[in-house]
Amino acid sequence: MKKILIVCTGNTCRSLMAEYLMRQLLEKEEWTKSIEVVSAGVSASSLAKPTENALRVLKEIGIEPGGHQPQQLRRGLVDEADLILVMEKIHRDWILQDYPSSREKVYLLNEFAGLREEEIPDPIGCSYEAYETCLNVIKSALIRVIERLAERRI
Repeated sequence: MKKILIVCTGNTCRSLMAEYLMRQLLEKEEWTKSIEVVSAGVSASSLAKPTENALRVLKEIGIEPGGHQPQQLRRGLVDEADLILVMEKIHRDWILQDYPSSREKVYLLNEFAGLREEEIPDPIGCSYEAYETCLNVIKSALIRVIERLAERRI
């Protein structure tokens, strides 16, 4: 089984939304049955909860993340991942500082998607509309990521 790890800061909105959205998108592709998608945060707390707006935008598109519990990025997750997609350069820098051997598999989400090397801003503390915008940006990138993975047959 191949594993894709999606990383943001707290694992309460961006990487959470990307994880569950990618799972939904992958369900439509038969060749993806052997791909596992997980998420984590570089500063996640097990005491934190997903943001209400993240859960709400996911629910609007038919995704119920259930009992998602934010998790801290750790060596096991990094080592097991075949591909690590991050939201901001600082996330990539943090991973490469602590896990330099992961250099060949860590990318900004938009970079791996072949889009401009643009970071995905954190909507935490912003309006519901900011979460919708964030989810749409993530979705556009994930569609391209899946197309790229299909070409490679990861």
